[in-house]
Amino acid sequence: MVRQVQQWLSEGGFYRGPIDGEPANLHLREAVRRFQLNVKITADGLIGPQTLRAIKASQCRGNSARVNAQQGIKPDGPAFGGTSG
Repeated sequence: MVRQVQQWLSEGGFYRGPIDGEPANLHLREAVRRFQLNVKITADGLIGPQTLRAIKASQCRGNSARVNAQQGIKPDGPAFGGTSG
């Protein structure tokens, strides 16, 4: 499941680390936190039931990047503590 979440978050522009299935990956935790902030759920960086449902729902709508574009949000932009670009 972790590998699939990494892939989904990568496709959405939230995750830039390796697709390795490692749940303790710090890149993954930060990507999950950015996603959680984006969908306005508790941003703890953990892939709990609510987060997993939200990630899957974003995939059903197309992907997270399309949702972000519609909202004018950059996943790694300053609003998320990352760098713009």
